[in-house]
Amino acid sequence: WVGGDPDVRVTKGFGTKPYDQIRVSIISQDATPPGEAGFFDYSARFRYSWTGNFLHTAMKSVTPGATATFNLGTQLQVKVPAQGVGVAGVLIADPCAYAKWVDCPFQSKLQVYTRTPA
Repeated sequence: WVGGDPDVRVTKGFGTKPYDQIRVSIISQDATPPGEAGFFDYSARFRYSWTGNFLHTAMKSVTPGATATFNLGTQLQVKVPAQGVGVAGVLIADPCAYAKWVDCPFQSKLQVYTRTPA
């Protein structure tokens, strides 16, 4: 997390979670979760590293194939594809993009940070 804005992450529920489940997580420097009171199931300070940050996270149900909107201080829209339909995407596994905290010998050569669109 860098800067003053919270870092928002949305991931598909994994493992035994039903298809309609997503996890909404925010990393911020504020102990108070943003948005509607009671939205997040878990809020706590990071324990071992980056202890100036807080994690706020919750599992939520959505309707596959429809857009769900959540109020997190700003409107967050999420759409999970209908089950069984095709999707297109790119998966990147642990790219070395920035050498501030870990060794990144190919940072200059591969330029992952500048060549990967958000």
